[in-house]
Amino acid sequence: MNGTNASNSSLARFEPRQVTPIDSLPFEILSKILFECIKEIIEGKPARISALIGPRNQPHSFKLVSKFWKDVAEGTSSLWSHISAPPYNPLTYRKDPYATSTFVSTWLNASKSLPLHVYHPRYELQIREMFFANDPQIHAAMDALNKSIALHRRQMLDLFVAHEQRWESLQISFTLSLLRHFTSKHLFAGHKVGERLSRLKISLDDWNITLSKVNKLFRWIAALPVLRHLELDDPHNVAGDFTLVPWRTLTRVLYRRRFLTFEDSFWLLRQCTSATDITLISGHGSNPRWPLPTPPTISVPYRLEATTKLVLWGLEFPLDLLKRLSLPRLECLEITSCFSTCLDPGDALSCFLDQSQCRLRRFVVSDLALAEWRHNVYSGTLSSLPPMTVSDFSCILEALQSYKVGNVLFRFKHHTRTVEEFQSSTGLLRYICPLFNLRVWMDDTEKARTARRPHIRFCVGWEES
Repeated sequence: MNGTNASNSSLARFEPRQVTPIDSLPFEILSKILFECIKEIIEGKPARISALIGPRNQPHSFKLVSKFWKDVAEGTSSLWSHISAPPYNPLTYRKDPYATSTFVSTWLNASKSLPLHVYHPRYELQIREMFFANDPQIHAAMDALNKSIALHRRQMLDLFVAHEQRWESLQISFTLSLLRHFTSKHLFAGHKVGERLSRLKISLDDWNITLSKVNKLFRWIAALPVLRHLELDDPHNVAGDFTLVPWRTLTRVLYRRRFLTFEDSFWLLRQCTSATDITLISGHGSNPRWPLPTPPTISVPYRLEATTKLVLWGLEFPLDLLKRLSLPRLECLEITSCFSTCLDPGDALSCFLDQSQCRLRRFVVSDLALAEWRHNVYSGTLSSLPPMTVSDFSCILEALQSYKVGNVLFRFKHHTRTVEEFQSSTGLLRYICPLFNLRVWMDDTEKARTARRPHIRFCVGWEES
């Protein structure tokens, strides 16, 4: 009897803890639980899924776990505020032509009146053998497939535009077909689209796009009353009329073009008077165009009061561009490629820092070649651009140290395979390291790389303690 009482008392001490309701868990934990459940549910049952399982389709996947999870998903509108257009699937359209449209419409309706974040990308078909085939039937099949994809993308855009009053952010890749459809069907006179849109990312992903369509798109962008973040990608150099874009009201700007000239870059920077974060990207950095004539200087540098972060990627003369600017609030400066095109980079950087008088906290330069002296840039180098010399590098480090820049990082490309070989062959050990408290290490991306390349990226810099 005493033994029974003892066992009962021990059971009383170990009462089970209350189970947390599923809808009270943080969304991050719910997501992890969800994917573990979904892996088991979809085993051998692909017919139950209306769209691919992935982070963008999480809310829909909730409904497959259990009835209670379905109720939680349908009752939580905030789960449905991010939507991505599904890629075209010929099998799905063959079984049910309206399945994808129904799926997207259901998703949009589930978000109710909340702001929407819309993602409408261009999915590439990986059918390599068709590109090399000479069979007319294969080319006819490809043409039919491309027409179906274009129709699918137009249908998805129409579904999104039906809810344009709720757009908060939009990321879209335009082909000529989709841009023509958008400008002709939705951007007609007196009709406003996306009045609540604050973040916009556009890619002009078709070299057939005409200037008239691009300019009409720019006029629509100019009419967006609360737009603050704009990312414009122009890989085919369509360009268009820059003056139509409301650069002066934007707080974040990213502009990428295949050929962005020095003067165009300077004009763009002068327009971004309210932008705190500016990124300009050009394809010039990968072209064997050096040496080019040095651009002329100006007597009075142009002052940008708001800019705190500036990224220059592949521009022909980034340091000469900086000499034309005064950025008193700049905290982060990143330059990729073409840094060494300036004849005296140390003097140019010092000139920029003197006229800006900014509290620069982070300075990053990537994709450089380093050598003890300048030599023929077309022989024995890893780039068409001239390498930075050790003496120039020392002058730059002195300027950064005198202005007390806390975080400095240079990424160099070199043919050596180890950190020791890199320091020895470039003169870092003899000339630089004794003067500055530098760290030299191999870039983290190189450690995971399996394929052998002709060069390895090494990092040189310091961090504030």
